[in-house]
Amino acid sequence: MDTLDIYAIKMTEIEAKCPNCAHKAVVDENMTQVNCRSCSFNSSYEDYIEIMKSKALQMADDIQMNWTKNG
Repeated sequence: MDTLDIYAIKMTEIEAKCPNCAHKAVVDENMTQVNCRSCSFNSSYEDYIEIMKSKALQMADDIQMNWTKNG
Protein backbone atom coordinates (compact mmCIF):
# COMPACT_ATOMS: atom_id res chain seq x y z
CA MET A 1 0.00 0.00 0.00
CA ASP A 2 1.48 3.35 -0.95
CA THR A 3 0.97 6.75 0.65
CA LEU A 4 -1.90 7.67 -1.66
CA ASP A 5 -3.79 4.51 -0.67
CA ILE A 6 -3.33 5.28 3.03
CA TYR A 7 -4.49 8.86 2.47
CA ALA A 8 -7.60 7.60 0.65
CA ILE A 9 -8.42 5.28 3.55
CA LYS A 10 -8.07 8.13 6.05
CA MET A 11 -10.33 10.36 3.95
CA THR A 12 -13.18 7.82 4.13
CA GLU A 13 -13.11 7.47 7.93
CA ILE A 14 -15.69 9.52 9.76
CA GLU A 15 -14.67 10.43 13.27
CA ALA A 16 -16.98 10.67 16.23
CA LYS A 17 -16.46 11.33 19.92
CA CYS A 18 -16.44 8.17 22.00
CA PRO A 19 -19.13 8.38 24.70
CA ASN A 20 -17.01 6.29 27.09
CA CYS A 21 -13.53 7.77 26.96
CA ALA A 22 -14.00 10.95 24.83
CA HIS A 23 -11.26 9.89 22.40
CA LYS A 24 -11.92 9.65 18.67
CA ALA A 25 -14.17 6.81 17.58
CA VAL A 26 -14.65 5.79 13.96
CA VAL A 27 -17.93 5.42 12.11
CA ASP A 28 -17.73 2.69 9.48
CA GLU A 29 -18.23 3.51 5.81
CA ASN A 30 -21.79 2.12 5.83
CA MET A 31 -22.75 4.33 8.80
CA THR A 32 -23.83 1.25 10.75
CA GLN A 33 -21.16 0.86 13.48
CA VAL A 34 -19.15 3.13 15.76
CA ASN A 35 -15.90 1.78 17.22
CA CYS A 36 -13.34 3.31 19.55
CA ARG A 37 -9.83 1.97 19.28
CA SER A 38 -8.90 3.47 22.64
CA CYS A 39 -11.45 1.83 24.94
CA SER A 40 -13.02 -0.78 22.64
CA PHE A 41 -16.45 0.90 22.65
CA ASN A 42 -18.58 -0.69 19.95
CA SER A 43 -22.15 0.21 19.09
CA SER A 44 -24.57 0.41 16.22
CA TYR A 45 -24.74 3.91 14.75
CA GLU A 46 -28.38 4.27 15.83
CA ASP A 47 -27.55 3.34 19.44
CA TYR A 48 -24.56 5.70 19.37
CA ILE A 49 -26.82 8.59 18.32
CA GLU A 50 -29.24 7.80 21.15
CA ILE A 51 -26.37 7.64 23.68
CA MET A 52 -25.01 10.99 22.52
CA LYS A 53 -28.47 12.61 22.51
CA SER A 54 -28.95 11.47 26.09
CA LYS A 55 -25.56 12.88 27.09
CA ALA A 56 -26.35 16.21 25.39
CA LEU A 57 -29.70 16.48 27.16
CA GLN A 58 -28.07 15.68 30.50
CA MET A 59 -25.46 18.39 29.91
CA ALA A 60 -28.20 20.90 29.03
CA ASP A 61 -30.14 19.98 32.18
CA ASP A 62 -27.00 20.37 34.31
CA ILE A 63 -26.28 23.79 32.82
CA GLN A 64 -29.87 24.90 33.36
CA MET A 65 -29.85 23.67 36.96
CA ASN A 66 -26.57 25.49 37.70
CA TRP A 67 -27.83 28.63 35.97
CA THR A 68 -31.00 28.56 38.10
CA LYS A 69 -29.03 28.05 41.33
CA ASN A 70 -26.60 30.86 40.55
CA GLY A 71 -29.03 33.13 38.73
